[in-house]
Amino acid sequence: MFTKYSGLDIKPVFASEKEGNVRASQADVSLAKRLLDWKPQTTLEDWIESLYKS
Repeated sequence: MFTKYSGLDIKPVFASEKEGNVRASQADVSLAKRLLDWKPQTTLEDWIESLYKS
């Protein structure tokens, strides 16, 4: 997504894992939705696009 909105031809660089790094992570907002009736106001992609438009 960053490449799409920045206009830069950026290639990811993958390196070996570092000891102690979290292998995978994923946000889960279902508890906030259920308990607080909360929902995100924007998508991740829309937020990234707005960074490059401002």
